[in-house]
Amino acid sequence: MLNPPISANERSRIASLKKLNILDTAPEDKYDRLTQFVSQLFGVPIALFSIVDSKRTWYKSRIGLDAKESHRNDSFCAHAILQEESFVVQDTLKDKRFAENPFVLSKPDIRFYAAQPIRSPEGFNIGSLCLIDNKPREFNLASQRQLKQIAAIVELELAARNGKAYCLESQLLNHDGFNQIATIGQKICRDADIPLAVMYFYVKGLAGLKDLKPDSYTTILKIVVNSLKLSSTGSDVIARYEESGFVGLFSNCSMNSLTSTAQQISTLVNNNLHQKRISNIEVICGLAEDDGKQSLDELIFNAYMAHYCNARN
Repeated sequence: MLNPPISANERSRIASLKKLNILDTAPEDKYDRLTQFVSQLFGVPIALFSIVDSKRTWYKSRIGLDAKESHRNDSFCAHAILQEESFVVQDTLKDKRFAENPFVLSKPDIRFYAAQPIRSPEGFNIGSLCLIDNKPREFNLASQRQLKQIAAIVELELAARNGKAYCLESQLLNHDGFNQIATIGQKICRDADIPLAVMYFYVKGLAGLKDLKPDSYTTILKIVVNSLKLSSTGSDVIARYEESGFVGLFSNCSMNSLTSTAQQISTLVNNNLHQKRISNIEVICGLAEDDGKQSLDELIFNAYMAHYCNARN
């Protein structure tokens, strides 16, 4: 087994990593959704968003693996960060760097590994988005391109840690954050021929309530956000697009299934509002299906117009 080399810019790389204040933080849904998505997309039992510290590799998000970290010398990801493009090991037993690695010879029995380096906002490779399987497999250029696109979303999330891409009240993406991430998500789905649709979800009566009834405003916002999160999956992108308008990019679903999801969200919101004895609030949904030609703005606009038509009926 060959230990991973240390890059020439290691000191600057570690300094850039420390600025993010991400090491040893709690799991975050925005990263867990992405690792869950790549696990399903590529059909692998293990997917990780790993961060390579000075002496360890720590897993910010992990699917299919119990361990929270590993020694850097045993880490595949410590090799991956030395690359600028995808790092692929089709069969670990045929690669002298990894054939005697403890993670190959025992649990989790790594036989296949593919990773795309994750860059900090300053441009240093601080970790990777990686896929692991217990059997050898190929990973063609199209798959590498898809993994790189999803890794770009992780990088956007890292860049957004300063809060500028998030609505602080709802802890959802804001207008700009959604446009950044959903644009990449739309491209990923189109490249993989995955159905895509947008939901515009309007909460009538929320506007202006913050100053008049701040407690009710907070309760309503919490109910809406929780309902949206409960009804979405790991590959969906949810945002507070406007003060009273929320938008979701839903992948791998038909219009029929998204209609059911919209009804589910509306029912959840209405039931919780009723339990809290909150009235004069109405939720209105609009849906639009991606035809493969629309821009993201056009797709959102079509969902908005569908909501507008539903509001008038």
